[in-house]
Amino acid sequence: MLFRLQCSADRQGQLYNLHTALIFDQDKTAETSGLVSKLALLGMRKLSQEVFALFKRTYIGSQRNFLADANDVPVGAFLGQALANLGEQESLDPQSEHGDTSIARRIASARSVVKSFVIYQLSNSLPPNGSGVGCGYYDEDGVEDGGGIAKGMNDYMFGTCFNPEVHESNVLLFLDHCLSHLSNSFFSGRDEQGYFATKADLPGGLDPKEMGRYWRQHRDHILGRGLQTSQRRVYRPNYIASYCDDLNGVFTVLDQLADESPRNVAEDSD
Repeated sequence: MLFRLQCSADRQGQLYNLHTALIFDQDKTAETSGLVSKLALLGMRKLSQEVFALFKRTYIGSQRNFLADANDVPVGAFLGQALANLGEQESLDPQSEHGDTSIARRIASARSVVKSFVIYQLSNSLPPNGSGVGCGYYDEDGVEDGGGIAKGMNDYMFGTCFNPEVHESNVLLFLDHCLSHLSNSFFSGRDEQGYFATKADLPGGLDPKEMGRYWRQHRDHILGRGLQTSQRRVYRPNYIASYCDDLNGVFTVLDQLADESPRNVAEDSD
């Protein structure tokens, strides 16, 4: 996905030959010069479809939970050659009272970044805007570009990865995701200090309507667990969020998303 992102022509990179080759590979008669946004849309289609197909084969088709797998990646995979020089530090849990070390927090932050990056790149359906075309803009195959990949990712995330009916611990994965997408008051223009939940950023590339439906379905169950008193933390490069300090703000925004999310046929039948 990192490679794919660098291939998007709208990112103003110096990879003209690569951009041209990607277009030519899909349509030998297509124009390879002109409006950059159109070139990016065409050039990224096949590559995006192949990247999603790989993810789908690995995770969606087998109902593997990508977020749980990312949490279970051995610490050594993040440290590489540095592992041999760190002694026992790398095994510390940043959530534990003895895990308050910079290396443990940096690894926890790296896990969070990997999860957020993958989910955002696959699920967001934004057209070219200088940051690359989202995989979710395209369909799984064909050239209609109807957002089919985004729909598939939302179905998978809310139906499998976050679904407490699949595994109870998926509630924590959902709340961790929310706390990984807090907004900075510096960029919001609001008076709040630090980081807080907003409707714009909380979904993290996922469909806010689907997030609202998910919350409407599982709200009572999640609130019933009383996780607002938990000492669990989510580590990000720029901040540390805690369940006890930040979940109430997240719940408020989720309530707003649920109120704004239209009911689907299944909910109406209930």
